[in-house]
Order: sequence, then C-alpha cells, then structure tokens
Amino acid sequence: SAKCRYKAVMPPSPLRPAQTLPAPRAGSIGLALCLLVGAGCASVPAEAPSPPAVVPSHDVDRPFKYLFSTRRKIAKRLLGDVFKRKSTFLARKRTNIYKRVRKGDLKADPYNTFQWIIDTSLKYDVTSTFHFLAKSIHPKFDGDYNIDDHVIMDLLKLIHVNAHKIGLHPSFNATIIPGQIEKEFNELKKICENVGIKQKSFKSRNHYLRWNNQSISELEKAGIEIDQTLTFAQKPGFKTGTSISYPAFNFDSMKISS
Repeated sequence: SAKCRYKAVMPPSPLRPAQTLPAPRAGSIGLALCLLVGAGCASVPAEAPSPPAVVPSHDVDRPFKYLFSTRRKIAKRLLGDVFKRKSTFLARKRTNIYKRVRKGDLKADPYNTFQWIIDTSLKYDVTSTFHFLAKSIHPKFDGDYNIDDHVIMDLLKLIHVNAHKIGLHPSFNATIIPGQIEKEFNELKKICENVGIKQKSFKSRNHYLRWNNQSISELEKAGIEIDQTLTFAQKPGFKTGTSISYPAFNFDSMKISS
C-alpha cells in the first residue's frame, strides 16, 4: 500500500530528537511525494532505503598548538596559568611541551591528531577529507600556519599516501573578496603538485562556515566540484533539509550550478 511505501522511505532515525537538528525533512517529503504521486502509486515498487554513508571531513584550522605559536602567545598563556588558573604545574607542563615540540618532537603536540584520525578512518574503512587553509589573510580568525611550510607539506603527503583526500578551507574573508577562493585553490594545487600529490578533484568547506549569495559563483570560478559548507556549526543536522548530495543553485546566473 501507499502507506507502507511511505514508511519505507522514512525509516525511524537511530538518533534521539535531541541529537539531531533537525531531520532531513525536505528529502523525506520529496521521496514520499515521488512514491505517492509518481507513475501511479500502485506501480511504484517499495524499496528499502540505502544505508547511510559515513563521509568524515576535518577542517585544519590549527594543526599544532605550539609549533607555530609565537613566544608572545606562549608567554601570555603562561601568565594565565600562573595568575588566572593559579597553577604553576600547568605552566611548567606547558613550557616542557612547548620546548619538546620546538625541538622537533611533533608527537608531543596535543593538536597533532592526524595519525590517530588516519588510523581510525582505516579501522572503520572510511575516507577522510582534510580541508587546509591555503592563505591566512585575517590575523585574528585565520590559521597560524603557511601551506608551504615543510611540516605542513609532510602532513599533506602523509594524508595522501594513506589514501585520504586533501580539500580547501577558504579563509575567513575569501567569501567576500572576489576571486580569493580561486587564488587560494590555485595555491593549494600548486603545493600538492610540488610534493607529488595528484588528485583529480577537490572538496571545500568555508572557514567559520561563512556563506553568501556569491559563494556558488566563486566556487565555480575556482573549479571546486563539491562544497560542504552548508551545515550547522554547533550540532549535527541537515541545514538544507536533505541528507543527500544535490546540485547547488547559482544566484548570480539564476541557474543550477554546472
């Protein structure tokens, strides 16, 4: 019956309502309408929904806590340990870690979790995408690293040799500067080529999830094929109402993006 087929495309969510914000209602309603008013309700076969795919992605805002920190920033944190947090132990610990990292022991840096992410992705047989900032043009909101630093280039190679993907993380103001996303994408591709990384296509997600009506046009000009910006910052959920990929709409040309 139509009722049974409607339930087939809207299985109960494994997440409790408090864990999701919200359900992919647009996609569910669209599929239901296709079944109910398609080529005759009785002739539409009931099909089990496809199993969900896990596609993890990671924004590389600060790959290291201490490696690229200036002495001024470290001094400020040490003063905070002593006078605000009232902990000389924490200050000594921070100093020791900072010295170890600066001497080349990158595993001591608490933000250096790349190998753990790679190992966990392998454990669950998923491919991760790591979105890197190719330019840092805003002193407060962008990253503290340069994409052409030898440590970052080693990270790119580590990700690539483990069969994961490199993506672009457009900088904070890239969404409001015409042509900036293209510049940053070209820089990322150049660095990848310099270290022997050959990747056919790239994904992107804007820094701080910034988005405006020109975003699609700028991504098209740059040659980005898949963008993952439109999501919630604080909770999991479906900001555009669907859990499946879809062609974006270009508000400049008023056409579906090619």
